[in-house]
Amino acid sequence: MLLAPAQLDQHLARGLAGLYMVHGDEPLLTLETADRIRAAARAAGAVERQVLQMDARSDWSQLTTQSASLSLFAEKRLMEIRLPTGKPGTSGAQALARFARGLQEHPDDSQIALVLLPKLDKTGKSSEWFTALVSAGVAIEVPTIERDALPRWIGERMARHQQRASREVLEFIADRVEGNLLAAHQEIEKLALIEPAGELSMETVQASVLNVARYGVQQLSEALLSGDIARAQRIADGLRAEGEGLPLVVWFVAEDARTLLKYKTFTAAGRSPATFKNELRLWGPREGAVGQAARRVTLAAMRQALVGLEQVDRLSKGLTQGTGKLDPWEALSRLFPLFSSAAPAR
Repeated sequence: MLLAPAQLDQHLARGLAGLYMVHGDEPLLTLETADRIRAAARAAGAVERQVLQMDARSDWSQLTTQSASLSLFAEKRLMEIRLPTGKPGTSGAQALARFARGLQEHPDDSQIALVLLPKLDKTGKSSEWFTALVSAGVAIEVPTIERDALPRWIGERMARHQQRASREVLEFIADRVEGNLLAAHQEIEKLALIEPAGELSMETVQASVLNVARYGVQQLSEALLSGDIARAQRIADGLRAEGEGLPLVVWFVAEDARTLLKYKTFTAAGRSPATFKNELRLWGPREGAVGQAARRVTLAAMRQALVGLEQVDRLSKGLTQGTGKLDPWEALSRLFPLFSSAAPAR
């Protein structure tokens, strides 16, 4: 059974299932979702909790042994199976599938199982062990809070403390905590402690909120494809400060430029995006992002970007002949405007 996080409280109020599976890549939201299940289990009498931290090299016979053992201290027990890698290996996959089938065939009122997983790809979700767990219990996929949804999420969290802020203030907070949802939660909780209910001013928030953003190369790609050059620059500065290798950054940006170049070439030849989206690996949100970017940029701009990225790559490797003392990160930043419009790079 698949369940949205927003439906969980209503589901728990009707009674507990024998198995829950929570998966996603937002640690804060995964923790909160698991805590709601733990609290409901305790309220139902499962005061004992047993934790199995597993991976592909673990002894998966523990799962069978522990699930069959009697609780020592309570009529009910919560058994947590944590799989941080999301890859149980062959023996783990078989054990999880057997465990799930066993719960279906012989429900056990004395035990509640909670399986915690990271976000899984298409292959993981179609695996036998995963589908067996879904069939045997309740599966909850914790959503990823994308950057454009972050201000709204922050506003909703602030409303829990009877606080609110303008869109400008929410955007300011989002910029400071981007990629770090746990930090966003901590900043919101801090504001709730030190400020009264009601409207929060920009001055108040600026004085309180720290810059705790964490950036990834994928975020830079998203910013460039959306044409948000200010955000792209902020992310590039963050990646540099965090010591990210420039060659990897260059590879990601070049991949976007090549994809846009091919997209525009194909459409100019009369091909429909549906005929080449698999060829360009345009799946999920990336399909729409690339399509919008392709309508904004020009072929000449993407060719110029690729030439410039080749130079940045040389600079990053110390090959500076003919380039003077140009900083490679600065050279990269000069190419960002090419993704916003037909305007030439600086």
